[in-house]
Amino acid sequence: MKMLVRSMKVIGATSLFLSSASVLASGYHFGTQSASNQGVANSGAAEVMDASTIFYNPAGMSRLEGTQVSGVLNVIIPKGEYTNIKTTTATGKTVTGGNGGSFGSTTAVPHLYATYQVNDKVNVGVGVFVPFGSHTDYEAGWVGRYQALESKIETINVNPSISYKVNDTVALGAGVSVQYINGQISKALDLGTATRNPAFFGNPAFDGESEVKGNDIGYGFNLGALFNISQDTRVGVAYRSKIKHTLEGDLTFKVPSALQSTVGKSPSLQNRDATLSVETPESFSINGFFTNLTLNGR
Repeated sequence: MKMLVRSMKVIGATSLFLSSASVLASGYHFGTQSASNQGVANSGAAEVMDASTIFYNPAGMSRLEGTQVSGVLNVIIPKGEYTNIKTTTATGKTVTGGNGGSFGSTTAVPHLYATYQVNDKVNVGVGVFVPFGSHTDYEAGWVGRYQALESKIETINVNPSISYKVNDTVALGAGVSVQYINGQISKALDLGTATRNPAFFGNPAFDGESEVKGNDIGYGFNLGALFNISQDTRVGVAYRSKIKHTLEGDLTFKVPSALQSTVGKSPSLQNRDATLSVETPESFSINGFFTNLTLNGR
């Protein structure tokens, strides 16, 4: 008699994303933090495949033995294009220029996690990952230059964590986040219009430029619980807090030499300190894992 054992894994995941009033983060949230979860469409949080559980649910560390390390390097190669229909200045004059080229920027995004089993009850670990990021860079002289030239936001989160196995059914986890953020925004300025000479309106020869740069370190936390319903079934819940940032940096201006003695003396075009408030959103997730083993025979 020949026996064949087949294993079928059914993984279900449901996530509830709690919104943040100050920032619409869906545009810069980095959607995956590990190669293993990326391979199952980010539905493996309750399965606990490796040390990346630090991000998805710190209670999952209770299922990891010994010392484990997990890492991945994602390379993002975006492509974006703009087609101009009709772009005008504030005075209604048509703005000339190109379409900005492919404004997406290739970016390498690393993630690294490590866990250590202290004893049968306690595991500790640390994750270093990129939760948010975005970078667009348009060609100089494009028609939308008065709205944007380059925009960039970069974050890195260091997340030490601990898990405690209460019993064979329940495990709890918690972590602290130390998050660094760096931001940059630049755009062209239609200084030709500021001269009030219609011949200069929207003229790239009389364009200036403004640029804001800043950075900050913020703090947050994450919590998790994992419930072993049976040998084949697990359910996990996890919460990651919002993190408030106040970026501090500089606002700088560039004024063409032809306008230095006139428009360039305006108080509004003088370099100064700048601050920007950013709040990265909180999240709550519920994840389930079920494995069904069947025997097919003869």
